Amino acid sequence: MEKGAFALIDCLGFKGIWQKKDPIKLLSKLKRIQAKVISNEFPKRFGFINHIFDDRFITEINLLSDTIAISVKCQTHDKDNINEKHKMYLIIVISLIIIEVLDLYIIDEPKLILRGCVSFGEHIFENNFIVGPAVDETANYMNLAQGAFVWFLPKANIIYNNFKKHINDTFSSMKSDDLVETVLTMDQFAQDSEEIKNHSKKFGLSETGKSLISIFKFVFSIPYVVENYKIPLKTGEYLCSNVINPMSFYESREKLNNIIQSYSEIISGDDINIWLKKQNTLEFLRVAAEQSEKYYSKFSKLFSKKKST
Repeated sequence: MEKGAFALIDCLGFKGIWQKKDPIKLLSKLKRIQAKVISNEFPKRFGFINHIFDDRFITEINLLSDTIAISVKCQTHDKDNINEKHKMYLIIVISLIIIEVLDLYIIDEPKLILRGCVSFGEHIFENNFIVGPAVDETANYMNLAQGAFVWFLPKANIIYNNFKKHINDTFSSMKSDDLVETVLTMDQFAQDSEEIKNHSKKFGLSETGKSLISIFKFVFSIPYVVENYKIPLKTGEYLCSNVINPMSFYESREKLNNIIQSYSEIISGDDINIWLKKQNTLEFLRVAAEQSEKYYSKFSKLFSKKKST
């Protein structure tokens, strides 16, 4: 078995959905999603992340009725010795995939919302067959949260927290002059090299480096997750963990409100458990939306300053 990031998520309220939604349209939507998965039409947001790290990754995704299984592993020569950098990379990549999947399920009718959890560990993923410790762990806890949460189990949570610390430490110790020289040698920035060179001539290496550090900081602080969120559990207890932010890439308040409204409409009914799920989910989305709005507000200010210089 190989180590990697693994997620198991399913549709919240899928049981009996054929009574509320047109089953033909429902199956048609699931088939469209499956086709996108098979044809590798997503994820769309890997470009930058994939160039930052040295190693590529292997992604496997499968739909099993209303359940989605996702595996991400490294294409290293020695897969038994995955280092900490690999682990951090895999957790970020699987987070991006999950955000894409959440989008696919919520954007078109019939709209569907998902819940589940993310782990890290040994597992085998071959077509419809998935086995291993990481699979067992996610299967045991994927329905524990009282709401539409896709959250990190302990191993994944620790790896993500290490990633954030690593990024903060890296940028705090990075010399701006060195960053400019590094960026100019990276193929994916070739189209921006002339702009960077011109900026360096006008303002100097140090000032250009400071600008790049600011941009990199914002890229790596994209709110993929709501950190250390107090997740309500079906047991009546709470668990603090990182939760995937389904609105990570939504910039405007209008788009954020539309997503929240969709969740509110989907989680409906007069059962007390449904009420609890709805209240818990909407409170989480409120926090997630504030986080995304705050981030993009800062991000837009950064680039407006850059353009004015």
